[in-house]
Amino acid sequence: MSAETVPPEKSMTELRQNRERSHLLDVHRNAMFVLTQKDRPIPSLQEMKDDLEKDELTSIKERIANAKVNHRANLERIYAAHAEDYLDDQRLRRESRGEYIQGQFDGESMSSKLAEWSEKRDPLASIDHHYEASLKRSVAAECARYASVIVDLSAKKYEIEQRLEEERRQRDAAFPLTLEEFHSKPRDIQIRVANFLSSDGIKREKMMSEFGWAWRQVTPLIREFETNEEFQNEVSILLETLESRDPRRRGQ
Repeated sequence: MSAETVPPEKSMTELRQNRERSHLLDVHRNAMFVLTQKDRPIPSLQEMKDDLEKDELTSIKERIANAKVNHRANLERIYAAHAEDYLDDQRLRRESRGEYIQGQFDGESMSSKLAEWSEKRDPLASIDHHYEASLKRSVAAECARYASVIVDLSAKKYEIEQRLEEERRQRDAAFPLTLEEFHSKPRDIQIRVANFLSSDGIKREKMMSEFGWAWRQVTPLIREFETNEEFQNEVSILLETLESRDPRRRGQ
């Protein structure tokens, strides 16, 4: 006698139902995971105040570091939660099997009772591959969330670094107003300013136009240079050192 053929419509219906049950189980597990595992301590008022006082770059770097720590912690919690869920299910299966056999055994073979018990079980609630697939989906979702956070924070960090670098370049390139500012400038800027101070009026005008310096900016240091003999010697030594290191000027 041939085996009874299962209508395609019934198979598709069962497949949809199994997928729906699988989805609902995942939703339930994710909800329980969020409620029980993803709690975060609320920062104190002092911690929030300290965070507001940090500069942008420091704050964004700390957020990136915290995101990495939280990601690792979330993965560990996901694995632990799924392992606990799986072990609980296996324990319930053993208890259910024992209760079923004890309550239903009436002389039939134990193997037939176990087969009947297995058929009545919801396969999606217990089979190993469902737990494996559920774990993979949870890990993939966490990794996608982490990647999105890191990409966003890294983009902000890059923007801040670029802005700060541009501000630094503009600040370094600005003409120093005082002798102290002159000494704080990078060496290439000091040499540029020294060339300006040691030049005549025509070359000074040309350099001011080239570097966007205004008379009100350069006047204080020009006066310092004209009245401070020690500063004049410093500028001369700086330019002489430059000439001695420039191969184009050697032997002249």
